[in-house]
Amino acid sequence: MYFPTLEKRESWAETMKEALLFASVILLLLFNAFVIFQSIQFYRHRHEPFTTALAALESDDTMAVRVLEGGHVLFLPHPSRARPVGVIYLPGAHVHHHAYAPLCRKIASLSGSPVLLLRLTLRIAPLSKAAIAGALHDKQLADAAPVCNWVIGGHSLGGQTAGSIAATGYLSETNVLGVFLHASYYNTGPEIPEHIAVLQVLAGNDGVISLDNLQSARSNLPSSATLASIEGGNHAGFGHYGPQRFPRPDGERDISLDEQLEQAARLTAQWLSEMQRQRVKRQ
Repeated sequence: MYFPTLEKRESWAETMKEALLFASVILLLLFNAFVIFQSIQFYRHRHEPFTTALAALESDDTMAVRVLEGGHVLFLPHPSRARPVGVIYLPGAHVHHHAYAPLCRKIASLSGSPVLLLRLTLRIAPLSKAAIAGALHDKQLADAAPVCNWVIGGHSLGGQTAGSIAATGYLSETNVLGVFLHASYYNTGPEIPEHIAVLQVLAGNDGVISLDNLQSARSNLPSSATLASIEGGNHAGFGHYGPQRFPRPDGERDISLDEQLEQAARLTAQWLSEMQRQRVKRQ
């Protein structure tokens, strides 16, 4: 039987140390390259809001608009009334959250529910779950909108993340009654339970969404899910931004931006109303 000499064992150990050091350097370089690539992607594909969106951030005699800690925006419709359900809105990837202020304001106005428009970490919803949980436990929110039940949803990647949060019970201390998907699908985890109400609103001219993923993701939604489509609308038409060209070019709208937002808000408000009606009926 052969036993290596002490010198050979020491040489082998040194070689392994050098190999591990080399591998560590390579991994560090790959990680840095990934971070740089993602940063470039962010700055290439980020979207700022149209100036037309900023008017929706102003309070008036029909709506109180408050900016909470962290930059989140809360829409509180007047007059003050009982608010059994609040709405959480997650923006799409790389889009400034203010681009969704007009839609969130319309949802609040039509439904009478407070709507919390969230400012996301690096504008990426999956990276923002801790921020979402923190926003819901903020004292400012509790004082301004003391609701016990919430629905969570959003646009594109924001909707996917909302589906994941609801399906996995991530917000375990928050009573999530429903999920809404604007130009979005959910295919990143377990199926959404049957007791959670789901709304999916698509757009007829959406060129961004993957039709294959959309079709395969249908099985992740409960059988009672409400499905709707805005004919003539496109992917970016759920917010005041665009045009969107990533990950693929968006289609052109055949209707005005205001018309698409009005339809999206009305469909969401009607779903909220029906969800609450069914809930009362079961009690």
